[in-house]
Amino acid sequence: MYHILYVDDESSLLEVVKLFLEKSGDFAVTTATNALEGIRLIELEKFDAVISDYQMPNMDGIQFLVEVRKRFGSIPFILFTGRGREEVVIQAINKGADFYLQKGGEPKAQFAELSHKVKQATSRKMAEEALREGEKKYRHLIEHSDEAIIVVQDGIAKLVNHRTIEFTGYSEQEVQSMSIFTFVHPDDRAMVMERYQKRMKSGESPTRYAFRVCSKDGSTKWAEINISIIDWEGRPATLNFLTDITERRQAEDALRESEYRYRMLIENANEAIFVIQDGRICFANPKLEQIGKYTMEELSQKPFLEFVHPDDRAIVGEQHKQRIAGKPLNDNYAFRIVTKEGSVLWMEINASLITWNGRQAVLVLLSDITRRKFSEEALKESEGKFRALVDQSLDGIVIVDFLGNLLFANNSAAKLTGYDLDVVGKMNVLDIISPEFRIHALSDFARVVAGTDSYLVKYKILNREKKELWIECIGKKISFAGSSAMILSIRDITGRQWA
Repeated sequence: MYHILYVDDESSLLEVVKLFLEKSGDFAVTTATNALEGIRLIELEKFDAVISDYQMPNMDGIQFLVEVRKRFGSIPFILFTGRGREEVVIQAINKGADFYLQKGGEPKAQFAELSHKVKQATSRKMAEEALREGEKKYRHLIEHSDEAIIVVQDGIAKLVNHRTIEFTGYSEQEVQSMSIFTFVHPDDRAMVMERYQKRMKSGESPTRYAFRVCSKDGSTKWAEINISIIDWEGRPATLNFLTDITERRQAEDALRESEYRYRMLIENANEAIFVIQDGRICFANPKLEQIGKYTMEELSQKPFLEFVHPDDRAIVGEQHKQRIAGKPLNDNYAFRIVTKEGSVLWMEINASLITWNGRQAVLVLLSDITRRKFSEEALKESEGKFRALVDQSLDGIVIVDFLGNLLFANNSAAKLTGYDLDVVGKMNVLDIISPEFRIHALSDFARVVAGTDSYLVKYKILNREKKELWIECIGKKISFAGSSAMILSIRDITGRQWA
């Protein structure tokens, strides 16, 4: 059974990891909430491996690792953290971490991977000690290691375990009869040879890196090698641990491709895309900088509400507060922002809750609708002028479809015919045209449909009291409510006609 120390300032996660690892029966887990407590426990007890979070108060995971290496030597150390920055990974490896594992994803698979890493690190540690103490005593451990183990001397494999045979596809005799560099992919061979030669001369060469291996069946696999110099039969040699990282490498390549596509979409989007966390903008694409004329540094230094027009801050702030609280809201609405140059722009926002770096945040998409807003205002103004003109016109004005169904009528048209405006949508204008003129009206409608421009016609009509009136009418084809229609201007010429 492996005795493990797990250090993390998240007490809930401590319990979850402890339960999962101990469930298998292979581990006994002792927990600590900070690095100082962890150091005290290592002084009191013997542990087979240490699992540590990165971001902790007082002493982070890297500082903890350095302290463990200084005080307790090469005890296996695994950094298990939510921080995924490349520089953290590089720093952890440089300071002697055995493995780095990022939190997140499907829990069962992640904890299984953590369990595997712990066993792998402790097995490796035991294997190194085994080789120092004697090959025979620990041969069984080497043979059952999850890693390919090879002892290389003068470029030839002197010892290989069963995992090496599985990994390369060659028999033990074949592996030991050829140069070890034969198994290295041609594109990586020069690099591997150069590092091997430097290591044997001066010891100044990376002890861990990745390269490709050519298997006997012609397939290419990725291996991560961990190397140390040992004494083998009285002469220098290298002890090599090879881990098959083919699937991980393929996943990383797929992730890089996915991230590249994501970055291209975000950076070239016509919408401003940004993330708000703790009331400030912590990420923004170039479009937001382009719209507001602020740099990312300037955007992140102030609460995001300071970029909103003063008259709209209350509603935007309340919407943000309600969204953070998880209350149902409309995903999009419009408000104004003030650019660095002092310009006022109308924005349409679409926002949703997300998790960003392990914490709650709001993802925001902004579209510049300033032109549309001005167009809408201009259209409203134009429609207002048109309606005022129509409502005040002395002539009757109606809009009908090409079958004569009434779609709109002004006050003068209602007064002329004697019908109330509430008949709009229920009446056909042919019903008020005197029967002997209806065939002419239909013919005139057809001419308008065919594209004939406006022209003057004369009809006899019957008003609501069945009184005969003469009208003069001009019709023109228009678009109304998304469909083709006719607008008719009607003038009462009864007196003139009788005269």
